[in-house]
Amino acid sequence: MSKISILMLEDDPDWVEIVRNSLNAKKYGLSDAKTIEEAMGFIMEKECDLAIVDLNLKDKVDYNDRSGYHLIENLQKIDFLQDIPIIILSRFDDEGELRKGFKTFRVYDFISKSDFLPTKFEKIVDELVDEELEL
Repeated sequence: MSKISILMLEDDPDWVEIVRNSLNAKKYGLSDAKTIEEAMGFIMEKECDLAIVDLNLKDKVDYNDRSGYHLIENLQKIDFLQDIPIIILSRFDDEGELRKGFKTFRVYDFISKSDFLPTKFEKIVDELVDEELEL
């Protein structure tokens, strides 16, 4: 069985390491991107089974244009990328905006960074893989 390829859009390297350490390295391969442009480049060049997306990016040029939702919207515009399941991992807690993500996009779950537990996170990822991915 090959590793599940995960792309993480996260501009904080500490969170990339937290997530990397929370996942079974034998089962999951985690790549990270700090910007939306990096993330789209990775996804277009390599196969990606699921995406973990932070909604609040520090490199925003325009607040409305540079949140993690911008990446999610881009994925939805490209036919062969529409089926990539997404987990939002963010401090963003605007309930209305989060519901937008669940209704409009293929968002599997939202995990708040303030409530992050490694074992719970890996369980969510495992459940997503079991339910959503046909590998």
